[in-house]
Amino acid sequence: MGGNSSSVWPRQFKHGIVVKSDKAGAGRSQGPTGVLPFFYEVNGIGIGGLLEGFKFIFRGYNEIQPKTIQMKHLIRLTSLILFLAAPLCLAEDLLLPSPESPGNIFIRQRAGDFNSFRAAFQNQREDFKANGFSAYSLHRDLTDPQALILTLKCSNLGKGLSFIRSKAYKTAMKKAGVQDSVLWFGVDVTPRQYGELPPKPAGIVIARNQLLSFKYWMAFYNAEHDTQHGGKKPHPSEGYHGGRQYKAGNYSIHRGLGKPDSAIVAHEASDVSKAPAFMNSAPMKTMQKPLGITRFEVWYGYNLEQGFF
Repeated sequence: MGGNSSSVWPRQFKHGIVVKSDKAGAGRSQGPTGVLPFFYEVNGIGIGGLLEGFKFIFRGYNEIQPKTIQMKHLIRLTSLILFLAAPLCLAEDLLLPSPESPGNIFIRQRAGDFNSFRAAFQNQREDFKANGFSAYSLHRDLTDPQALILTLKCSNLGKGLSFIRSKAYKTAMKKAGVQDSVLWFGVDVTPRQYGELPPKPAGIVIARNQLLSFKYWMAFYNAEHDTQHGGKKPHPSEGYHGGRQYKAGNYSIHRGLGKPDSAIVAHEASDVSKAPAFMNSAPMKTMQKPLGITRFEVWYGYNLEQGFF
């Protein structure tokens, strides 16, 4: 492994890491004290990068010099980075978030009759408020008209979960014909904002990532979107990644309470019917393994209503 590439750095690679070098092309990582440098070379092409407090200098999907590097080499590179960084990130990941932190609860459930469900839900407004809930949004599943997606904002995630799992709440939902409930939840990293909801075809996209390391995944996420780490502006209206056929906005991030680590990322879509094609696209799938994503699930729902307790 060496750094004598014939080209001049810095260079940008699709899904790639960027590192500066001198004009002679000798790849050298540059950064503050404590940075862990690494260098990787395939087929005579040098690829440099920095592990800077788990924050990577990263360039996005659309910034590519064609035919610079094959995808298989990208996967080898990012797998190597994961191998090097994982012990440090996993050690820090042992410090799990407090269940008493503010958070969001996401519920996907089947309801035979929407009006019965809504009446049972609204009848518990005071109980929701007493248990720290402040806002909600309701969505109809994209592919199953009998399924509803409910998002709930709460000031104390543990207290909110206790209420949702209580006999009183479950009994009320059962009487309303609710069944097959699936519960996702996480403490707020970037809180979900509740306000005006545009009508159908607008909707919500909720992706749950099961992770080897939240810190490692978050480092890449910040590097994509945070301008302080070389990323583009956070979440422009057209969505950060190229190839979307809809406008994306109002991103929120929530970290799971237990192990294996998990992150839930929710965003609003101007036309949610177009979201599955993008979320299941080849670029999105290709980046899952390098980012330490071991399982990836997504819910899609048309907007119905939003309110406050």
